[in-house]
Amino acid sequence: MLFYSKTTRGFYDDAIHTEAQIPSDAVEITQEEHQALMVAQSEGKIIQPDANGAPEAVDFVPTTAQQWAAYQQGAQKGLADSDTTMHRIAEGVALGRTSWTAADVGAWVDYRRLLRSILSEAQPATIPQALPAKPAYPAGT
Repeated sequence: MLFYSKTTRGFYDDAIHTEAQIPSDAVEITQEEHQALMVAQSEGKIIQPDANGAPEAVDFVPTTAQQWAAYQQGAQKGLADSDTTMHRIAEGVALGRTSWTAADVGAWVDYRRLLRSILSEAQPATIPQALPAKPAYPAGT
């Protein structure tokens, strides 16, 4: 028989676990229910206990802290991804071999400044839906 415990949020099989190892709040589930839960979990759902302690698969809803962390990770990636662009701009300017204008360079500098500000600010009440827009590359570059 298979069981699910709401306190441990774990599954137990009496063919593997002793009676002493199975929590007292464990509820019996069928093999089919267990399989359906595993499929749902592989599709991104989370398994949690319902009001009666039985397992159910529900959509994952990240906390605002998790949303903010993901937003900051996106900003960090945008900053890292733009490093090569900024290095190439600097080399081109230093060697006098660039078609970039001051406005082009300024747009990238401003973009990176916005990304850095995301990394240094506290979590706002409302997390933006999108990161700042990456500037376009000048024609011919």
